[in-house]
Amino acid sequence: MIYFSRETKAHIIEQIANSLQPHGVLILGASESTQQLSDRFTVERLPGGGMAFRLKS
Repeated sequence: MIYFSRETKAHIIEQIANSLQPHGVLILGASESTQQLSDRFTVERLPGGGMAFRLKS
């Protein structure tokens, strides 16, 4: 998603959030984030250093 505009990224993240089950998890690449694009996720650190974005209920 790093090549898309901010508006397009926000739209994609919103569509993914709408598709996930409650408390579902979104895994993105190391240079990707939902921060500043959506407030629907919380960030969780994964063992080994990665991050996951869990859908808030």
